[in-house]
Amino acid sequence: MNPLPIVTGVSPIEGAPGTKVIIRGENLGTGQKDLIGLTICNHDCLLSAEWHSPNKLIARSGPSYITDAIIVTTKSGGRGTCTVQFKGIEETSGPLKESAVWVNDSGAVTMRGYLRPAKPSALNYDDPLGLSMEGREALNTEELDKISPDGNSDICSPEFSVVRFLMKHHYATTFQDLKAGAAYLKRTVNSEREGKISFIKNNLGAIFDQLQTSVTLKSLIEVRDVPSTYNLEKQIEDVKKESDSLFNKVLEREKQAEELRGTFKIAKNYKFLFDLPVTLDKNIKKGDYGSVVSDYARAVSFYRDTKSNALKRVLDTVESQMIEVRNELMFKLKQFPSNIEEQKNIIRHLVSLEYEGDVAFDFLLSFFDYIVKVMNRCMKEHLSREQPDLNQASNFLKTPLTESHEFKQRNEVPRLIFLEELTDVLSATFPDFWRLGQSYFKGELVSSPVASNHPAFKRKVLDIIVIYNHLVRAALLPRTLDSQSEHRERFGLWPDFQKPRTLELTSDWLVECLKSLRSCRSFLEVLDLPKDVIQPAKKLVSDFREFSLQLLFESAVSEIRGLKKKENWMVLYKDDAGGITDLPFQFEQIVSKAFEKVVDVSIRGDEGESSLLDESLSTNGLRSSSRQALFEFAFVLKSFYKRDSDNSCRRVTHEQRVLISRNNCQYTRDTILPLLQGKATHLGLSSINFDDARDQYEAISNMLYECYLSSLCDPDREDTLVNLIEPHMYAGNFNWSKCDLVPNDVSPYVNEIVLSVVQVIQDTYSLNKNVVPHVVECIMENVFHEMHRLMIDEKFSRLGAAQATADLSAMKTLFRPYLTESALIVDRILRRYLNKSRVIQMCLQR
Repeated sequence: MNPLPIVTGVSPIEGAPGTKVIIRGENLGTGQKDLIGLTICNHDCLLSAEWHSPNKLIARSGPSYITDAIIVTTKSGGRGTCTVQFKGIEETSGPLKESAVWVNDSGAVTMRGYLRPAKPSALNYDDPLGLSMEGREALNTEELDKISPDGNSDICSPEFSVVRFLMKHHYATTFQDLKAGAAYLKRTVNSEREGKISFIKNNLGAIFDQLQTSVTLKSLIEVRDVPSTYNLEKQIEDVKKESDSLFNKVLEREKQAEELRGTFKIAKNYKFLFDLPVTLDKNIKKGDYGSVVSDYARAVSFYRDTKSNALKRVLDTVESQMIEVRNELMFKLKQFPSNIEEQKNIIRHLVSLEYEGDVAFDFLLSFFDYIVKVMNRCMKEHLSREQPDLNQASNFLKTPLTESHEFKQRNEVPRLIFLEELTDVLSATFPDFWRLGQSYFKGELVSSPVASNHPAFKRKVLDIIVIYNHLVRAALLPRTLDSQSEHRERFGLWPDFQKPRTLELTSDWLVECLKSLRSCRSFLEVLDLPKDVIQPAKKLVSDFREFSLQLLFESAVSEIRGLKKKENWMVLYKDDAGGITDLPFQFEQIVSKAFEKVVDVSIRGDEGESSLLDESLSTNGLRSSSRQALFEFAFVLKSFYKRDSDNSCRRVTHEQRVLISRNNCQYTRDTILPLLQGKATHLGLSSINFDDARDQYEAISNMLYECYLSSLCDPDREDTLVNLIEPHMYAGNFNWSKCDLVPNDVSPYVNEIVLSVVQVIQDTYSLNKNVVPHVVECIMENVFHEMHRLMIDEKFSRLGAAQATADLSAMKTLFRPYLTESALIVDRILRRYLNKSRVIQMCLQR
């Protein structure tokens, strides 16, 4: 608390009511509002007080006629002390002096010499001793009061005291001067007496004329016998009535003048209060509620305990105005959105106006309702935009976005717009809500905040973050919410999420979403919130990073699945793999980009975030999602074995497509997967399992190879080599049992078989020379099985058997390099026997 106010000087030291008094001292307040009390001679003079500095005040004295101290009271220092005094004196008015009040002149003016011209000395009140009263030393008022407490030095006053007069005006006058003054006074009195006698002597003729006239009048009255006394009495009565009437009028005018002066005095003294209703109306219209509250508080502090009916009526009018002001301020307080500083001022105004209830905390509750309402409205608006399109694809699936600036327009990603708008709502309102609550509990809004409201406020703060969290999860991460909860519908039942169709779009979309979520978490951290309030925002960012990891791989899977339609069967030749297409390289690009995007978007956290690889659940999710992406290309290659494949091309046959797909599968397993594994290791994704992918591609490669071989010997197809043997063998109704021509060449069907096999070798060699031997082996095995089937039940003539033997021997000789292991066993046995029986062979020669 500041030091007490001390008054150490006053100028002037005495004066009549209304005298302008300059007060000097120490610690006289910090401003006009800090000054709450000023008494001069026990009279309240605060209304006229003007604060100039902590050492100077100016005020006007009140209607007090005593000598007393000047006391200053301030808010900061309290009631002060005084080392000087001020004397209130009653102003004396002469006959010709203008006065604002009614002057009691009964003792100052007499009827004696009324018609005689007044002497200048009588009007100017010169010293009766004929001495000068200027420049003389005099006793101060306190010493005079001790010598003559009841007397007065004014010669016109009924309480005139000679001692007081001499001590005041002639305290330092010498005795000789006083004797001379006494002689002067005697001469003055004597001259006045001589003046009367000389007056009679000078006007003796006129006096005798008046006496003669009086005698003559008496004679006439007696002669005429006129009752003169009656008339004179009547005239006297008339004069008396007239004089009474005039006197009553004078008294009435005096009374009216007194009332008018009193009214003017009251109007002047209480001008602030009488002007207050009009002043309040003007300030209310201007919106200057600070002045309204200040003027009202000042009026209440001064006139709350008044007993005047007029002042009470004015105060009642002011109170009725303040009721409207309170209601208007409360209405403005609940208008959102609004400037927080304006709302703080309104709260302070309502507190100053003693509004019922806890205005500040009620506003916090209203602010909470407003924030929740705006977030829910944002959710409903965006949800309603998606609901009409439930049965059709999202717009941004229809329009490819390849340029970054096109993506930034975000016209086709409604949920990203929803997330950004929802985050903007939270970032625009929540900091003000939090800071306003802190101001409330620090006592900046109200002097005595309710401490029991703190838990409730903390719950509201947490509720806002949780609601934001759930609204975002309902739109982007619906699986993370409890679908069985009774409050689930409050956060929006969004339609199935339409994923972006390209990995690049998915990455850009996720980056924008994470940017919004991280900005939300960042401004929450800046606000220095409790950890349990920030935790839901951190968990939301972490969960969305896991979701983005999954979504990136799902987008990669979608792109890989779309490679089936991009296959153009343009063959590229690789030494080890044979003929392949561009599909494996596109697969490598997609998966490599997916790895990079996963690391940039999901794995590597922002500042203050941990890596997802540090969490076991995230690592498992990475393994399962990457497994699906790696396996998907194998399934795409597998789909080409079907003859009714959507991607068919006239340039290549079905068998060629199957073999090319098998080559792609082998090349992916042997070349692409090691490249991707090295890429993953370099990016820190060493937890991805490539062994299962290699096994999968190996299995698909074997399956495609089996399909290729089966397609070459498919018994259900008429154009296969196996199915062509029988028609060509029995062409022209040929019959082995009726063959009577001496064989001179192999049968035509043999040439047909050989040419067909050569064509297969050529086609296979052009795509993969490494599989030609095995392919030919499989074909010949099926060919010989077919010939065995056709010949086993036939009856051969002698020449027919010779022709069949020649045909089989020719085919065996031609396709000896492709004989199977079981066929080679017979040849080895035959060679071994011939080597052993050379002597016998020589014996058997002709």
